Order: sequence, then C-alpha cells, then structure tokens
Amino acid sequence: MDPITGLKSAPLDERLKYFDQELRKLYKSCKAGGYDADKIRETALPVMHAARRGSWKTRAKRSLIVVAALCVFASLFAFPPTFYMIRVATKKFMVSAVLPYYDWTWPFMADCVIDNPYYMPEDDSLTEQDCEVCQDIKALEVKKNVSTDSMVQDIFDMIPTLVGDSMDDWRAMTDHLTFDDFVKIHLNKDFMMNEENYCSPRVTSGFAIPNVTTPALMKYLDEENKLGKKTNFTATWVNCHVDTFKEVHRLYFKPYFIPGMCEPTQHKNYVLMGRKSENKTKALFLKERFGELGIWVAQIYGQFEMLIQPIPVCKKSCQNLRFNLTVGQVVNIPTTLYNIAFRPSTEEALAIAVAYSYT
Repeated sequence: MDPITGLKSAPLDERLKYFDQELRKLYKSCKAGGYDADKIRETALPVMHAARRGSWKTRAKRSLIVVAALCVFASLFAFPPTFYMIRVATKKFMVSAVLPYYDWTWPFMADCVIDNPYYMPEDDSLTEQDCEVCQDIKALEVKKNVSTDSMVQDIFDMIPTLVGDSMDDWRAMTDHLTFDDFVKIHLNKDFMMNEENYCSPRVTSGFAIPNVTTPALMKYLDEENKLGKKTNFTATWVNCHVDTFKEVHRLYFKPYFIPGMCEPTQHKNYVLMGRKSENKTKALFLKERFGELGIWVAQIYGQFEMLIQPIPVCKKSCQNLRFNLTVGQVVNIPTTLYNIAFRPSTEEALAIAVAYSYT
C-alpha cells in the first residue's frame, strides 16, 4: 500500500480522478514556469515512451496467444483421429443445443425473391384421359397367390384388387375375434377409452348419441349387449395415437401382397364397424384424410357391402363397383381414383383399414 496516497486500496474511479488532478497540476506548473507546448512534450517523452512500451508488450502477448491457439488447432485438425473427435463433438453439440431451439421452418415458408419462369409445378389431379385405366373394370374377382410384381402394376395403374388368402395367420383370425370381443378390448383398457386417442369419429345420422366419440360408442354398445338390443348404425374412426394404434395393430399383419414401396401412414389405422337389424343401415364414406394414395380394407368379422365410386371426373368412363367384403378378404383401393362407401350387410360387421402412400 502506498503510505502517501493510499491509492492501491482505493477504487479505480478514485485513482483515475487523482491522477487526472495531478497531471493538471503538473501542466499548470509547467505553464507557470514558462514552458511552451514543445518544451512540455519534450520533457514528457520518457514517460510516453514507457507507456508505449507497455502497450506494445500487451499487444505482443495477445498476438502470441492467438498464434499459439491457431497452431494448436492446426495441429489438432492435421491429426485425423483428433479431427474426427472434434467433428463428432461439434455435431453432437449442434444436435443437442442448437437444432431443438432454432426455428428452421423459415427457409421453407418464405417466398422466393424471384420466380423461376422455367419451373412448372406438377398437377396431381386426374384428367378424363387418365380415367381410361378403369373403363373396362365392371366387377372384382377374388384373387389368390398374388405376386408383389403384379400388385405394383395394379397400384400404378390404379386398379382395385380383391384378395382372399392373406389373413389366415392374423391374430384376429386365429383367436376368432368377434364384434363383442372388439368392444371389450376397448372397455378393459383405460387408454382405449380416452377420446383424445382417436381422430375423426363418424357415425350415421339418426344414431342415439349425437356427436358420438369412440369411447361413448363402446359404452353404448356394451349397454345394448346387456339389454339384448341391436341398433342399426355404421361408424368409422382413426386410431391416431400410438397406443390405440398398437393395440389394434396386434390383430393384423401387413398383407403379403402389399409391396414394400407402399409406406403406411405412421401410427394410424382405420376401424369400420356396423350393425344391421331388419332394415338396411345407412352407408358412410371412408374419407381420405391424410393425403393417402391408396388404402387396403380387411374384413375381420361379419360382412360389409362396399361401394367403390369413381371420382367425378371419371364417372363417364368408369363404373360403380358394388360387392360384399366377407371375412378373410382384403380389398386394395386407389383413393386417387375411387371414393369408398360401406355399410354392414350382416347383423354385425367389423373391418380394419390402413392407408398408404408411395413414390
């Protein structure tokens, strides 16, 4: 500690203020002693040289540190194993610390500054000329031992196919699953009775429950079973949660004739249910909801009356196809060309469907 000023223990602003006062006193003393500006500058040269040497040493030290760091990094990158470790560590840091917290959608959402006059987006809508592929199809015949090569051709040609030998090893078949068994699967598990695990539930108009949900429908059917009633209805929904999807997926496998190019909609499968008493039940359309190009429907229990209608642009060229989908049969339908309507033609009917897309 300086015994005269005590500045070493003083705050920085006080020390700067003290030195500023002393320099001003020195300058005034020099002016009072008759020194001009040149004489004052000449007298202060030793102090200025010392300050410049100090700043030069500071800059030299910083430059040496930067050069040494660059040399170290260069040597690390020159050694392949170390370079690989740095790359891996950097990528892991980016994945864990940058990617999850940065909005990467802006490059895809932003409009281009300049339109490309040579780019013409593809038009996926069908024309009347495309409808020629179905003008000779008047009925569907049940096929067996269908090869994937022929199925690929049918898919590309948008031809519906009815197959009768692809469900023998399914759990729904080996366990002889019934309509009531399927209802109990939902009632016995809590996650199957959570209405948030289902998407797009639909039921024919006039049903006893307005705006019906899947859990509400299952409770209603269980009460009817206890009372011995059979209400006419046709219903469908999508298992759009991974838990409900997996629970229904346990009942079936992918049909052997569906080629690997067909990518199913992840964690989504359809359920088709219906009851028919004395009067005919109203039909429902199986609407495409996720941009699928095709869908296969497998009959688990009972029988559905299926109606495949060509889209409006193809109504002149193509005919409606009406047939009964019986237990053990799977029908593959191109949804780009046909609309699908269904209703039960037996007392109870149950089917599972899976939509897919391909490139």
